[in-house]
Amino acid sequence: MQIHVGDIIRVEDGDFLPCDVVLLSSSAANGKANIMTANLDGETNLKVHSAPQLTRARRDPESLWRLRGVVECQNPNADLTRFVGRIRVLQEREEEEEEEEDGGRIEM
Repeated sequence: MQIHVGDIIRVEDGDFLPCDVVLLSSSAANGKANIMTANLDGETNLKVHSAPQLTRARRDPESLWRLRGVVECQNPNADLTRFVGRIRVLQEREEEEEEEEDGGRIEM
């Protein structure tokens, strides 16, 4: 599968990903997902990650697809245990006027 920066992908339980991703939503109502990073760091224990409050409730692909926004994040580094970024939703695709809503920091 060809994944490019900016793509929104749906990941099913047990899928392996060839890249880092930002969790936007989860099938869990609380927006959390258990992720194994064994292919990155050799650890087989699951790590809990949380979707940002701004996108957590968007649990269907169409709702996520309508978003237009920006994810700003730190440059790649060797620390696999920490990620700091910010998500900003600029508008929904079906809306005419541009609105900016700041989703706040994403930190794990």
